[in-house]
Amino acid sequence: MTSWCAPDAIKLMPTITGCSMVPWAQVVADVVPRPAPVIYVNVGANKGYNVAEHMSMWSQHGVTNQLWHENILKYAQENNRGFLRAYSCGNCGACKSAAPPPHMRSGGRVHVLELTASNRALLRNLIVRAGLTEDVSVHDLAASNASGFITMRRTMAGDERASIAHGFSSGSEADQGEGKGRENRTRQDAAAAAACANGGSACEERIEVVRLDDFAAREGLGPIYTVSIDTEGYDALVIEGMSGLLSRGKRRKPAIVEFEAHCGNSCRKAYKRNGQPLRRTLERLDSEGYRCCWQCTQP
Repeated sequence: MTSWCAPDAIKLMPTITGCSMVPWAQVVADVVPRPAPVIYVNVGANKGYNVAEHMSMWSQHGVTNQLWHENILKYAQENNRGFLRAYSCGNCGACKSAAPPPHMRSGGRVHVLELTASNRALLRNLIVRAGLTEDVSVHDLAASNASGFITMRRTMAGDERASIAHGFSSGSEADQGEGKGRENRTRQDAAAAAACANGGSACEERIEVVRLDDFAAREGLGPIYTVSIDTEGYDALVIEGMSGLLSRGKRRKPAIVEFEAHCGNSCRKAYKRNGQPLRRTLERLDSEGYRCCWQCTQP
């Protein structure tokens, strides 16, 4: 591992801002040609600006972040979503990102895994408005290092703070059969159904959690161009669940793995709580031949 990338990388997090000032994805697209399909797996898409960015660089649909933002505001207005309207631009001002220069690239495909129903509804609306229904799929899934189910509280459209930490575990590979696991799932489902029947803010839903290895096999995905992960401090667990993808041959493994280590103390607690310090994640990626690059600005 290069010395500047770690060895105590986790200590950097409180001293940096997490918004990149360099359009690195566009630079890579310009110099590294890819055969179609150019597959992007987006775990935790939130408002979907990364979807718009990928398709702007790898298709001729004409989608841009500015147009994506206009459609977010239309959705917020039509559905009376004040929170979404107020935070429509994204935490890093993604709505202001410039469109890429004209190009002839094509073949972009996107698989979005989003655990909150409110954001999935928003994303599906935006995909229809942008004419991307043939190339972008939204999956009612969360990702982690084990398969199972979780019951999530309702969140507001556009909320970027939700993670598996905000849900109630209701099943895993270890308890999918008879007995206590099934009883727990039954109670969770009954509670979620009752809350949703009342239509209140406490409405909950049961959602499947998958390992990305299993997801890729289920969808029959070939070589993946990029996997990006935004799970509010639990990104290391998602990476742990894609060990098979990382171990693929050089031409079949994801070319880019993008994840966040951004929120200072809260993220450090999440990494430690799940036994996955940042250094361990970086060392794992390094062992699979990846080179670490920080995309951030340092004050």
